Amino acid sequence: MKSNRQGKTNKPKSTPVVNDENFFVSVLSCIHRTNVRFFMNLPLRFKNFVIRKYNDYKNKPKRTEINKVYVLVGYTTKKNLDNRFNSEHLMIVFRRILLIFIFLLLLIITLNWIRPLIEVDQYKQVFGVENVDDITSNDPFYSELDSSTSNEQSNNYDK
Repeated sequence: MKSNRQGKTNKPKSTPVVNDENFFVSVLSCIHRTNVRFFMNLPLRFKNFVIRKYNDYKNKPKRTEINKVYVLVGYTTKKNLDNRFNSEHLMIVFRRILLIFIFLLLLIITLNWIRPLIEVDQYKQVFGVENVDDITSNDPFYSELDSSTSNEQSNNYDK
């Protein structure tokens, strides 16, 4: 026998003698045992799963309204939770106010941009109308009484 550089001897490796029949029997018996174990534990697994889900459902806090219910976990306190909820609610309110403000600002800018483009005198010329009374003079439901009251009201507004 020769020794290699590390001081180990090179022994010929002996291959274990495997009886093919015993090998297949042992593999099949192992497969059988694992399957039997798996199927025997199924009812217990199912029972534990159902019990766990039932306990989770039973231990949940009751929700009487649409708001989220927080469960205190770890090192948080109710005060910290309330502060977080109040800050989130405040941010939602600020966002709504800001969106409304931006919308109104855009509306005002658009109206100020469009107003100079509208020339009422040109539209009066196009339609041939100088006064609203000219349009309603041929109306069968129009009466002089209505026009006198409307003229009085318009005179009151002019003052």
